[in-house]
Amino acid sequence: MLTPKKAVREIYRRIEEQGESSVWAHLVPEELSIERAEALGPSREVLPLYGMPFAIEDNIDLADVPTATGSLLHEYTPSKSAAIVERVIAAGAIPIGKTSVGERPATAVASGLVSFAIGTDSAGMGGPSVSFDNVAGFTPTRGALSTSGVFPACRTLDCISIFALTCGDAAQVFEVANGFDFADPWSRPVGQRKSWPGKGFRFGVPSDD
Repeated sequence: MLTPKKAVREIYRRIEEQGESSVWAHLVPEELSIERAEALGPSREVLPLYGMPFAIEDNIDLADVPTATGSLLHEYTPSKSAAIVERVIAAGAIPIGKTSVGERPATAVASGLVSFAIGTDSAGMGGPSVSFDNVAGFTPTRGALSTSGVFPACRTLDCISIFALTCGDAAQVFEVANGFDFADPWSRPVGQRKSWPGKGFRFGVPSDD
């Protein structure tokens, strides 16, 4: 039976086997990740993201882990995690580390090192990232996911992206992370889609040329 603890150990084994990699900016110590896995207990019924390992782009805060945003000039160590990170951890997810900025969150998912990753899409990097790595990417409407605890690129354009192996996994993370945040001045309540467009809705598909 695969337990969160076994999954965490396997992930760190893969990371060590991979050797020096440009994916990671900072790794959470393995023993701390194991402690978090053990603290989840045996039951997954009340935790929608039970035991799911995840990565965080290095412009999003994880408590007691440096945030460098790709530049040592901006590096700082937050005492508090970003709102979205707190929400997914509370839902049972286990942070493995911070990825380098850019397409690296998607690469961490594609490499089988995490189940999902949290990144940003302020400059439109989400699309190329998922196309390069053949994973699912979800960039919801701005304000749906709190940017509190995200190092700003452009406050009016900053938005969170979710990278996962499937659209269903990305949607599951979004359902947990979605919600109004008073600490984020750009946050706004966004309702869940109850159904997809029905008869009469047309999807446009570009031609080969």
